[in-house]
Amino acid sequence: MAACSFRTFAFALLCVRAPLIGAQGCGDEASGADCNVEALDADEVGLLHVRSASAQQHEVEATSVTSTCVPDKSCAPENVNLCCSGKRYYSADAPLSCGIGSKTECDVCEDLVNLLLSQDTCDATTAVAEAGCSDTGLPISGLCSAIATKGCELLQGQAKSDNLVNELCTTEFGLCDSDLSGYFCGCLPAGQCVDPDGAGSDCCSGQWSFNGLGEPCGKDWNNNPSPARCD
Repeated sequence: MAACSFRTFAFALLCVRAPLIGAQGCGDEASGADCNVEALDADEVGLLHVRSASAQQHEVEATSVTSTCVPDKSCAPENVNLCCSGKRYYSADAPLSCGIGSKTECDVCEDLVNLLLSQDTCDATTAVAEAGCSDTGLPISGLCSAIATKGCELLQGQAKSDNLVNELCTTEFGLCDSDLSGYFCGCLPAGQCVDPDGAGSDCCSGQWSFNGLGEPCGKDWNNNPSPARCD
């Protein structure tokens, strides 16, 4: 008999277990930021990292529009080597949260690259903002920044061409003409909820265990409630 895959239907179990799984409390303090940026040009100013209790579930790491790799907790490209950590973990939430409104990752990428092509001087920060993905509370924010930065890097060495859309969104980042990945960059630390199917690779330690009766697991890495946790 074939092995049962938690990826496909294990979360049905959560309909029964959900009342027993408590939400992890928010322990982060609002992080302060030095707002004295008068001496900096717009190109030098990174996106502000804003934390709030209401946005913690979909928070990503502080994002820089000078990096061509995707930070942890951000929606992962098809090529895992483009994640800054070189790692990625599965989350059933990814296909639903790795977009903006009704737009998919592919749609957002195409909009973003077309914005870069419309500029007289390539400005990754402005393009990310105009594409609607500069808010670091969006899981796609870090991915947008990496795409825009890579786009400006490529435009420095070649003439503008509509082919850049395909080069970045399909060839480089693998966001179009492919299924939604279901992955975020990084790995899950101890205590975080993890899908038992593939938990060995999704957990940073490579170790996991089932939760005890009524025992909560963390859900602040864009991950879903689960009967298991990383050790």
